[in-house]
Amino acid sequence: MDLTQDDGVAPTILASASVPYIPMGNSRCLVPNADGQIALVTRNDVHILTPGYGIQVDALVLQAARQGEDAGDDEGGKGKGKEREKEDEMPLFKTLIRIEKKDVLEWHLWNNSLDTLSGGAGQGPTRELLWRSVCWSPVGLGQLGGCILAAMTTNHEVLLYEPLKNAHRGAWTLAFDVTAVIVRLLLPHNLKNEDEKPSLVPLTEEQLREQALLVLECQTTALAWSPPVPNTVGDFSLLVLGHKSGHISLWRLWGGKMEILHRYRMDDNAQWLTGLTWSPWEVTTDGTKTTAVSTLAVSDSRGAIWVVDIKQDVPSPRSSLVPEGDAMQVDMDASVVSATVPMSVGNVDGRAASQLCWAVKDEVSRLVYTKLGTVNVATFKASTQEDAARFELADEVELELELPSGGQWFGSNTYSPCAGIEYVPEKDAVILALSSASFYVVKLSPSPSVILETPSDSLPCSSGITKGVRTLFENSPVDAERFTKTIKTGGMKFSNKQGARIRGLVAFGREGQLGWIYESDYPDLIVSRLVSMMKTKFVLSPLIDGDASPETVVGWLSDLLQNPPNARIAAPLGNLRAVLQGLEGHVGAEGLLESVAAILPVERSVTNSTSSQAPFGSAEEVLAASLEGLFGDEYLEGLRLRETVARFVLRLPNLPDWHQHSAVVLHTSLARQIAQELTSRIGNILTRANALLTSTELMISGRILLASASLLKEEGAVLEDGSIAPPDALSIALEGHETCPACRAPIPFANIRRAQCVNGHEWERCSITLSVISTVKARTCVGCERKALMELVDSPPTSVVNTLIKVATCCLYCGGRWMRIR
Repeated sequence: MDLTQDDGVAPTILASASVPYIPMGNSRCLVPNADGQIALVTRNDVHILTPGYGIQVDALVLQAARQGEDAGDDEGGKGKGKEREKEDEMPLFKTLIRIEKKDVLEWHLWNNSLDTLSGGAGQGPTRELLWRSVCWSPVGLGQLGGCILAAMTTNHEVLLYEPLKNAHRGAWTLAFDVTAVIVRLLLPHNLKNEDEKPSLVPLTEEQLREQALLVLECQTTALAWSPPVPNTVGDFSLLVLGHKSGHISLWRLWGGKMEILHRYRMDDNAQWLTGLTWSPWEVTTDGTKTTAVSTLAVSDSRGAIWVVDIKQDVPSPRSSLVPEGDAMQVDMDASVVSATVPMSVGNVDGRAASQLCWAVKDEVSRLVYTKLGTVNVATFKASTQEDAARFELADEVELELELPSGGQWFGSNTYSPCAGIEYVPEKDAVILALSSASFYVVKLSPSPSVILETPSDSLPCSSGITKGVRTLFENSPVDAERFTKTIKTGGMKFSNKQGARIRGLVAFGREGQLGWIYESDYPDLIVSRLVSMMKTKFVLSPLIDGDASPETVVGWLSDLLQNPPNARIAAPLGNLRAVLQGLEGHVGAEGLLESVAAILPVERSVTNSTSSQAPFGSAEEVLAASLEGLFGDEYLEGLRLRETVARFVLRLPNLPDWHQHSAVVLHTSLARQIAQELTSRIGNILTRANALLTSTELMISGRILLASASLLKEEGAVLEDGSIAPPDALSIALEGHETCPACRAPIPFANIRRAQCVNGHEWERCSITLSVISTVKARTCVGCERKALMELVDSPPTSVVNTLIKVATCCLYCGGRWMRIR
């Protein structure tokens, strides 16, 4: 779709959501994570939006969503279930984190002058406490295997949150208070016993000044979580905080706690830090150790920008956990974190950088940042100096922004703050949005330039995207009425259009989609409405490439299957979001389902024989083999994607009748194929660790090996999903029967998903150990609804099977995230 044509046709809305209140600023108010979730920050709440496609855990919620009804309430941080603004839009699960206005650090109690020194909201007890910005951790750091959310308040405190039971509808609870650790570190002598408020000990003027500076070092003004180090599943990711004093502090999560690694100032003149962003990690191995390097970009309130290399040694390219005591913890002794001397970029001109973004492609690294009226692109080259930073500045271009055409709005100007910036690697371009609702496309190759009016190659122009956003806004009846005034002058009428204030931007480049949030108030006039009456609206639309055709959807799926991502690092449902929405929208298109069915089947790979592999001698070897064998393998990850797509198609309510049988056959075949592959791989691991197994684990090993052998069905045999045969022979082969937890009657081993005793009592089996689940301490996959134990209570925490259970931070069968619900 060519958005530059004045055809009056609004672009398609793929998803939308409206939430109460408005954001406090423009920084990190709309942030996605690797699980496909999006955090939307408003004054009082952090809303977490999760695409509903593929999540099959509550039939009542699904039914209510189809009918457009609420499926719950949002009080106390609980979600509203699954809902969509319109029937043809993507359904979204919604939950929120409400700000707690208690136990707030009262900075002014350390020094009364801090109210004047600090500026900004939240310093004294009379100022309102609000959310300011957030960032996500990589996948795998949360207790349920998902992401952790780091949130910053207007009181300059940083708090970490994670879901209590499920991430898409349940409550998110406080997991760690990062600021409290900084306060204890820098101001230990000024704390009272338990209330952690400063004592009233008289201080000299010099001591007061020193204390004021220390408090500024504790107050956070920017935050960013690094991407995961490749093949370590986020265990070596770092959280960086920027402080009012010009310091940064580096943090890592291990052993269930956040610990500070380094803290230093950028330079002697550094002031309030305003922006932070990480480049992807570059991993090198010299045969003895693996080193990961990322470049951190930092900006302050004076307009200064620095880049600094953060380097760390990791003990293994695959395993970053070692058994220690009763828990699996990061081996910190083997990980050394260091930093180079910060290198300045650009001019210190008094214009603080509003947004920072790394653009790394084909070994070319660029830092793109925005200031009032301009966008700057700094290109780096490999450093020629030894023992220095890996980059040195090669070139820097400053591009002035011009107002794009397409109908000017009242108040639009190029000197509005940038509300969001996104790099689209598929097109090697940057898309940014100003708060005055002007969007810009910056082409990076072969030289940086703003594509203002005419599309270039496969890139849309700035005017086209801007007009598309405005058309969507004007077509919203409520918004158009609020933002358009008709003025009568001399018998004539004039329309004064006032644009929406953009507050955040997110891009999905592979699918050509843009998401943004805007406020429901006048951007350039004093608003008479109460803050509680204002709302923020999220919109997702295919503004980069236009609407996706059925052929495009099949192409997306084919590309994913050729290079499937690691399920532990990126959730399959998150990667398949656009594919699943396209399949639902085009399910009736001629040839679509046939094309999908043609690319889903795959031949089984040959698993190495257990006899050709040496036995394990330690728990560390078991851990490394589990990570390598169960995740990251191209064939296995491809199977997970294929089974997820087949299951989604099978459950489509509008699936044509003539496709029902073929969909069942295809899904059953893929489900059995992945079950055989996983039982074979797990059985291989347990066989090699036979000398380390307990008596309980030996029974589990035998059960898994027998299931693996029985799942190799004969040619032409048709078996239901999960069933194995023959049950009598398998039960005899196992030394003893499982017994029913209710009546103690024998349970034949006839199915890897379900169990039924001879008296008819039904139970579910653990998808990892195939043991009967008789405890409430179990996990449920949000996708395929398989269950898994949280621990094997009959074995030590560091035993082989418990290691496998801990490795499974997501469902082994489909890669779905866990819920702590039976």
